[in-house]
Amino acid sequence: MRVLDLLDQALTEQTGGVFQGANERLQRAVDVAKERYASWRPVKAAVEYLDVVPDPVTDERLTAWLTEREDSFPAWAEKAGDPAGWDFSVDSLDVLETLVEKRYSDAEFRTAREAGDPFLQGAAWYLGEVCRRHRGGRWQYRAARPDATPGDWYSAHSRWTETPYVWVPLRQHGRALFPMGTLWVLVAEEEYEGEFGYDITLRRAIR
Repeated sequence: MRVLDLLDQALTEQTGGVFQGANERLQRAVDVAKERYASWRPVKAAVEYLDVVPDPVTDERLTAWLTEREDSFPAWAEKAGDPAGWDFSVDSLDVLETLVEKRYSDAEFRTAREAGDPFLQGAAWYLGEVCRRHRGGRWQYRAARPDATPGDWYSAHSRWTETPYVWVPLRQHGRALFPMGTLWVLVAEEEYEGEFGYDITLRRAIR
């Protein structure tokens, strides 16, 4: 029986026992299968938007970047003002949003991003960490492959490559948050509709 059918049955009957009954039937089926096939064991299939199933990360650049960002966070928070306020809460994203908008124009942001500006890198890491801690998921990184064709996930022109991102299984706006790109949208001079529409806030971005 499909999950949606179970939900419909539960809403219709409202007995409080629909899910329990389905679980008991499933358990009996599993027990029968184990008796018939001694080596068989149930394996949960990955469910899109529910299970985190990203490619394994072994890239040393991501490990180094995360270590550097974490180690430099106290200094970053001091420079950003009110160190105690950077507590990885969703509320702190409002402060981060204002900070980025005041600190960078579109051109300044692009220059800082290309130069690997530590303050901007710290802001991107902070946004990603808030998302990871409140929405679940994990940091990911994909290095571009020279033999990848345009449109491939590993192409140098793909937004999935050469930048840390957070894989978030239950995120409303897709399964990955790209912190650096999200921060850029705050100050971008060109109109950007994308996944957020024109009215982007960092609170909305991590949903």
